[in-house]
Amino acid sequence: MTARRVLLDGLARDADGCELVSGLEPLHPRDNTFPGEVFLNVAADALSWCGASRADPASAACCNADR
Repeated sequence: MTARRVLLDGLARDADGCELVSGLEPLHPRDNTFPGEVFLNVAADALSWCGASRADPASAACCNADR
């Protein structure tokens, strides 16, 4: 399973941070910034998908639209 899949699956079932970290731990190489790089890429993809930019940032209301 990839780090991206672990993250997205955990978010889909509303897992807490500790559960996400424990699921990612086996994938984390020692002395490496992974999975932080994976999370940054996922966040950048999400911001791009919703059309956010520095000139037109996403609002908090946009982030909570489905909750």
